[in-house]
Amino acid sequence: MTLSREYGESRVAVNVKDSASESLREYPTILDDNSGGAAAVAALSAGLPVAVGLHITKCAGTSLMTTVRRLLPDGQYYMCSSYYENLLAGRNVFANYVTTDDIIFMFGHFIHESLVAYFQKRPLYLFTGLREPVMRAASHLAQINTTRFRGAQPLLTAEEFLGEKLNGMCDEILRAFPSVAEDIEGGKFEKARGVLSMFDYIYDSSHINAQADHILAVVELAGHPLQPDNVTDKKVLDPDLVEFNRQQTGLLTEMAPQALADDIELYAAFQGQFGIGELNIRLADEPWAIPREKLFAKFPDPSAARRQFNAWEAKHFVYEFYLLGKLPEFKAALDERLGSVNQLLQEAVIYGV
Repeated sequence: MTLSREYGESRVAVNVKDSASESLREYPTILDDNSGGAAAVAALSAGLPVAVGLHITKCAGTSLMTTVRRLLPDGQYYMCSSYYENLLAGRNVFANYVTTDDIIFMFGHFIHESLVAYFQKRPLYLFTGLREPVMRAASHLAQINTTRFRGAQPLLTAEEFLGEKLNGMCDEILRAFPSVAEDIEGGKFEKARGVLSMFDYIYDSSHINAQADHILAVVELAGHPLQPDNVTDKKVLDPDLVEFNRQQTGLLTEMAPQALADDIELYAAFQGQFGIGELNIRLADEPWAIPREKLFAKFPDPSAARRQFNAWEAKHFVYEFYLLGKLPEFKAALDERLGSVNQLLQEAVIYGV
């Protein structure tokens, strides 16, 4: 049997933005003939660390996610973003995994400290990416306005956006590691800097194509080019929308030194660290560095950590369906599944269970 990473799975590709008419049926996800099924997944996972990455919004993570999905078979990766798309594609939520032993790559917007702690008994590789703050904020604003434009909703001005999304990189790091951040003195920058000192690797999104290879090498996928995805400036947009976003980017740039001060300081602090491995080891002697063991001490029981992550993920899962207007449909599908589960439980009672 030949084990192949390059063609690990076959699935129906579903784009959330084009799926308004799709029902929440599960699409089959089938390992191809080269994968050898579950045994091959276990064999490919043996001895490898688990790479856990925080995908900060508009920091080139979607390209990395798309590439890993193409290269790894189901069972070896878990992406905690785009839950609606995951459900359409028949991908499990983390709570439904009977075993997580074969997972070697986890990535998404909703990575959480409890998930990292759950894997504390395995070799861990923590990574994330940062982006020049003004460019990142402008790209995020453009993405939001593109979505609003397509939904015939009012567009956000730069001032409105910054009122909601001040220092987005710092905020997303602190959201993912709240209990660690709570123990760090200082403002958003100091707290985010301390959290990132636990990480093994930080890429700069402007160099993602070269620096991602370091991440892929951890799970033995080095040498594969990233598959571009979710690149706002390459999409065909309405001219009026493009002009509005151009004007707002100019205004955002003027307000950035004050509005994005913490993100700007964070990006500058790690400027010399991008694309270099063993970050946490190299920063260990810094007075502001946080040892990873401090996080693990907060979650001494991995099973309890998993339950906490399941609750965290359920909250964001349901909220995403609410934002997409799919919550009633999801609840109906869930009620149907619960009916099947209850029937099985009734049958089990017959045997004295």
